[in-house]
Amino acid sequence: MYRVHNDGIAIWNPSVTQITLADYHVQVALRHGVNALKRVANCALPAALERRLQELGENKDQLGAAEHEELLALVTFTHERTIEKLQAQLAMHELEPFLVDDGVSQASQSSPS
Repeated sequence: MYRVHNDGIAIWNPSVTQITLADYHVQVALRHGVNALKRVANCALPAALERRLQELGENKDQLGAAEHEELLALVTFTHERTIEKLQAQLAMHELEPFLVDDGVSQASQSSPS
């Protein structure tokens, strides 16, 4: 296996172990990554924040400068969270085919003997 150094030169290193997608540790890492992505994809705004956004949006013509700034910040925040959710869903969709279904979910809780 080759190891590429910072200067861009590839040097043969026979001591480097080849790792495959079926490797236990790779599967555990993928499973943890997909689980984290699921949390992002399923994340919802707190109800109080949703209510405040709706309240400000319904009264946007009567808002003072501070409330208008708050509305813009909330809209920006929710827009960014929506993008993150969509990116997480896409990444999950792309990673899930690489996960092995045979016991990895249980295996992620304990190391192999």
